[in-house]
Amino acid sequence: MWGTYGALVDILPVVFQYVGNENDVYRGAARVCRLWLQAANSKNYWREVAVARLPPGFEKPPDAASTKEFVLQWLQERERLHPDNWAVHRSLSIEEQPIGCDPHPEIIRCYVSSYYWGSLSQMIPIDHRLDSLRLRLCFAARADQDVVFHIRIQSFPSRTFIYNESFDQDAGNEWRRLQRIISIRNMPTQDSAIQFEWLGKDTRVWAGHYGAKVANISLSFVRNPEILQNRIDMM
Repeated sequence: MWGTYGALVDILPVVFQYVGNENDVYRGAARVCRLWLQAANSKNYWREVAVARLPPGFEKPPDAASTKEFVLQWLQERERLHPDNWAVHRSLSIEEQPIGCDPHPEIIRCYVSSYYWGSLSQMIPIDHRLDSLRLRLCFAARADQDVVFHIRIQSFPSRTFIYNESFDQDAGNEWRRLQRIISIRNMPTQDSAIQFEWLGKDTRVWAGHYGAKVANISLSFVRNPEILQNRIDMM
């Protein structure tokens, strides 16, 4: 009915433009069969994605990888969390100049919580083409206050936890940088969004206030998680 096999591979990228963006294609159409997946991976389809997603006049360098690899590399480097989109719990405060810990040139301002739990949360769309997230943030405690942190990532609408970590930080002056590589391969395919949530609080009531500090939170999708490591480093 469709003619030759090659003709169908050429026609499908055109059809995919009516399905939605590339994320919609990989969540649905690309799962139909191997032929449809081949069309979703084709150069013709990803040329159209590049036109729709990249800035005007933004062309693939001659020495770059395939069109698909180039577009995905560009998309994954984009920061997914927007500084103006945080849902901020009322117990949090903002310090333009962090108090009670060492200053650091990378820390312009930070969110801080006291003895009651404070939280930051933000919802972002899921990118089903990529199977891992990279989370990065900076954290510190006051010199006179022990603190505890929680990091939670859920997919919605199923509310499936794909990451949940708690850790304590003793009183001190130093900032630390955390990186976590988080697989989303087992996330329900029907889910369309991810919620990142950070929570922090002091653990000693009468010690210095606002000891739990966080800054420079970053969340992005990555394609080659094996070259990255989970780590916490002194800054």
